[in-house]
Amino acid sequence: MKRSTALAFFATLVLPGSAFAQFEACPGGVQVGQQCGGGVCQPICQYDQAATQSSQVPRAIVKRGVWEDRWGAIAVDGSGKLGVSKNEKSDADAERAARLDCVNRGGNRERCMSRRIRTVYKNQCVAYAWGSGISMTQARSTLEEAEQAALDACSADVGQQCELFYSDCSEAVFLGYE
Repeated sequence: MKRSTALAFFATLVLPGSAFAQFEACPGGVQVGQQCGGGVCQPICQYDQAATQSSQVPRAIVKRGVWEDRWGAIAVDGSGKLGVSKNEKSDADAERAARLDCVNRGGNRERCMSRRIRTVYKNQCVAYAWGSGISMTQARSTLEEAEQAALDACSADVGQQCELFYSDCSEAVFLGYE
């Protein structure tokens, strides 16, 4: 009996202490029993903060609009015939189309095709004003601005009121997002 009493006494003193050792408080920043590296008292598992922060913060997706330029031109034959083009994909296409329009409107073929183009414009509006044998063209961002600028320039040059003969716009075309 002495042996069993001694064993019971030993078990009462030693075993509870070892059994509770697993559940003792750990120092700050350490969690009891967490299984991220082995052992009983160990640091709290930490993951790469940059990785967790980037996954928590939604990434801003920036889409860029894609636009295609559009060109226009005015050609004259020198005797009052005018050819125009708009919404062409290049300046060369705009010039060619304006020259052909000049011929199609009754202008002298040789002069429409060989004379210097009066105006070439891109992604803008243009206006052509005429008065007392003098003409002026002006390109601006809006049709109203182009018309007013052409009339003002013509009137200032002629010294009297001019008439608006032609105005239109060639605006860039939105193709979509990248």
